[in-house]
Amino acid sequence: MMVLHMLAVLNKSIEVIDDAKYGWKFLSSDIVATMRIRFFACSETYLAKLGRPKLAEGLKKVVDSMHGSLFQDKDSIYMGGKLGVKLDYECELDLEVACDFLDDDALSKLQSIQRNYAMQEMEVDTPSALPVPAAQTPAIQVPGAQLARLPATQTNIAKAPTQSFSWPNLTPARNTATSLQATGDHTKDNKDLNTRRTAIGERVGGHLDGNIYTVGYMVNTLGLDSEYKTFSDAIGKKFTELVNEILNPTPEEIKFTIDSSSRNTPERAMVKYFEFVLSKMYIFATKNICEDQYKATQYRYYDKQNTPVTGTNIKPDGLFCFMQTSASFATTHIVLEAKSAEYKTDIHSETLGQIGDYALSVWNDQPLRTFVPVLLLHGQRLDLLLFTRGKVVRITLGEITKTLDTLQSTIQIVQMEKTLKNLWFLLTLAPQKFGHICAVDGWQNRIIIKSENNSIFGISATDMPEQSNAISLTKRIRKSVNLFGRVAYLLRSKYKRNDNASEDDVVAKISWIPTNRYPERAAYDVLHRNNVEGVPKYYQYGVLKDSFFGYRMEILLLEDCGEPILDHLNSCKSKIGFYNCADNLAAYARKAASVLVHAYDAGVLHRDISAGNITVKGDKVFVIDWAYFKFINEDEAKEAAKKCDIDRTNILRHQDEHDQFTGTPLYMSIQTLCGSTMRGIIHDVESLFMVVLHTLAVLNDFKAISDPKYGWTFLGSDIMAVLRVGFFACSDTYLAKMGCSQTTNELKKVIDGMYMLLFQNKNGTYIGGKLGDKMDYEREFDLEVACDFLDDDALSKLQSIQRNYAMQEMEVDTPSALPVPAAQTPAIQVPGAQLARLPATQTNIAKAPVSVAKTNIPQLQKKKSSSLENEEASAQRPVTRSSRNSLTQPLSQLSSTRATSSTNTSVKRNSKVLAIQKARKTAPSLLSPLPAKANGPNSENSSTITRKRRRR
Repeated sequence: MMVLHMLAVLNKSIEVIDDAKYGWKFLSSDIVATMRIRFFACSETYLAKLGRPKLAEGLKKVVDSMHGSLFQDKDSIYMGGKLGVKLDYECELDLEVACDFLDDDALSKLQSIQRNYAMQEMEVDTPSALPVPAAQTPAIQVPGAQLARLPATQTNIAKAPTQSFSWPNLTPARNTATSLQATGDHTKDNKDLNTRRTAIGERVGGHLDGNIYTVGYMVNTLGLDSEYKTFSDAIGKKFTELVNEILNPTPEEIKFTIDSSSRNTPERAMVKYFEFVLSKMYIFATKNICEDQYKATQYRYYDKQNTPVTGTNIKPDGLFCFMQTSASFATTHIVLEAKSAEYKTDIHSETLGQIGDYALSVWNDQPLRTFVPVLLLHGQRLDLLLFTRGKVVRITLGEITKTLDTLQSTIQIVQMEKTLKNLWFLLTLAPQKFGHICAVDGWQNRIIIKSENNSIFGISATDMPEQSNAISLTKRIRKSVNLFGRVAYLLRSKYKRNDNASEDDVVAKISWIPTNRYPERAAYDVLHRNNVEGVPKYYQYGVLKDSFFGYRMEILLLEDCGEPILDHLNSCKSKIGFYNCADNLAAYARKAASVLVHAYDAGVLHRDISAGNITVKGDKVFVIDWAYFKFINEDEAKEAAKKCDIDRTNILRHQDEHDQFTGTPLYMSIQTLCGSTMRGIIHDVESLFMVVLHTLAVLNDFKAISDPKYGWTFLGSDIMAVLRVGFFACSDTYLAKMGCSQTTNELKKVIDGMYMLLFQNKNGTYIGGKLGDKMDYEREFDLEVACDFLDDDALSKLQSIQRNYAMQEMEVDTPSALPVPAAQTPAIQVPGAQLARLPATQTNIAKAPVSVAKTNIPQLQKKKSSSLENEEASAQRPVTRSSRNSLTQPLSQLSSTRATSSTNTSVKRNSKVLAIQKARKTAPSLLSPLPAKANGPNSENSSTITRKRRRR
């Protein structure tokens, strides 16, 4: 490891080596061990993953020989997984490869140590009694773990005790992942404030194009040309007198300013001067402006330099809030920040991090925002930064002061007059004209929908609860809010359709969606038309703001679908107990998986399965938040594009480019975390699998789940992918490693079915390493294990999809033309990634590229000579398709009344599948029935014998 680290430092800069994904940053013993197992699994790529892709020939020979002696057995099989899982595993040290990095003297001593150890094992006292010629000693295999504790002589050799698996109580030295999201109370945590703001500053800098725009550009972009002209005509040259008063203050005002400058930092003095100018403007406008709309501002200024904003630890220099409200980010209209340095071109990253943090806090607390304005007072200039969902726009308002110690400014009167005029224009604009979607004066509890034919074209705030089309915003459903990009606000509400109707329980979803993406309503239209259950129905939909810096603002009135699955089960745990919650989780997982399959059959792929998007209400399970969906059916995509009047070509290009970034990172599939653009039903199922494990881990121990060693703290895409591959490498221990040691028979059956489907091929071999190394690796989708977590109808639809794909691959036009008897079609294997691109019907199937040789119909395995051999072979593999019935053995801690027979359940489910296949006689040669279980280890009698033997 020292050699590799030195090589990585020589090859990469210190900044890159400091990135945790290269494995040179200590996060915790468990995480580093898992990452190394993953890195060293492939002898061809581990150097690149550790930061050194190329080596000189001589040095590579040394490094490769070390890798071979440490991580490969005598048959060249990788044993890193065993090193991580079995703490007492004794690796074999082969001197044949050690000679590449040891000199002759060290090699000779190592030979002597091996001989001494072999003598000890054979209970031989002297070397002369060892009946092995010296020429045959180099290949004596000695457990390497013992070798680490062997002295140079034989007398003190002691065999190491066997240890059982347990996690050490370690936490990472530092969490390298930085979240740019707000969740309601994000500003209370001061520990990572600087780290968060550094990351935000980099993000803001990437969205700030470097241009400095004029007020005219802002007025034109926001559609305020008429308002600005009216304002300019009303004000005229009246602010000239105001500038003279500011530049020629009274002696008391001069003394106040000088004293403030001497007692405070330059930034504090600048804020005091700004407050002085602001107070002068308030007084002057009241006395000298005749028009009522310009006589006073609608906002009240608060100095927050010394007092944090309510509910946070953030101290902006000032806030402009709505009248009759207290100072909070929920009532903020404009934020003020002052810096003594003048930014003529680029703004310092630290400053961008600060003001970006303020903007994020406002976005988090105000769902009806269109953008967040921040005034930046720097040097003698005053700028305005508009934080939109797509970018940050910097607008110069002009010069306002030049010195801090006195008010004797040398700025020309005309320049300062222009600055004050622009500032007063902003402060007199109504909320709906500047930063808000409707006229709000703080947080409103009720809005009115303006709609026609179930199409919303606007909303307005109201305090009259009896009006029709009124929505009472009773409770905010907190979800993470990003500073840029897509964002969605969920508000549990009461909706009154008309004057005579009663109020319905709905969820008002206010979203910012990229303009090059289908509206979420398009997915619901297709799903409802195909009668897909488990999907929320919507009442009304509308676009509130169209094409604003690359995003549009939508509103959806949706059915209230209850609470997220994790919150629901965690709250029920104290009432019904762990075991009932676990069984309920199994039932919920089956229903959610079936919804995904039915939706896919209808032509819609979700692509954002997370714990927050699986909800429970009563005995119903819903899959919500289809905003990231992707059309699989070509006809549906064309029809939706035509209906929504959008460019379908642009949407398809955007979807394909962003497939690798779409989803919730904590629940993404391994391939998606690694940057693969392949997205299909198999990846949604893998995300559902992670949701089930996360929920089970929370039910096991909610507090321990925050420890990164369990894999439930997002540390970056690369690290998460490495951890997952390492966790799932061993089917016996991955549940314990992820905090899911306690479960029930029913839930274990669902989990094992998903595990085998996702991470094992048809031969029961683990494929996690291939998922991480080969982004285009295509998994085989086996229905034999899918029946453990899918209902019969979903299983039938998945079969139909497989048949259509097999027909397309074999270039057969009609089912009757397929010359394969029905008895030979039981195990049609379809690459799961290809399912992402399959429509629900055969007519629109587009042929998908296959990166591996096409082996869709495997040959039937030959029968073994005896059933006893089958039973023994089945018992040797704990998690394979031939032994899946043994995975649902009752846990030792469960009572016998809770134990169920997995064999009977499996046989019953498979009999249902066979009944469905028998009923579908339209294309008997394409039914792909599951393998018969009359013989072999999967039969009821055989698996029963196997379980009896294991119990003995």
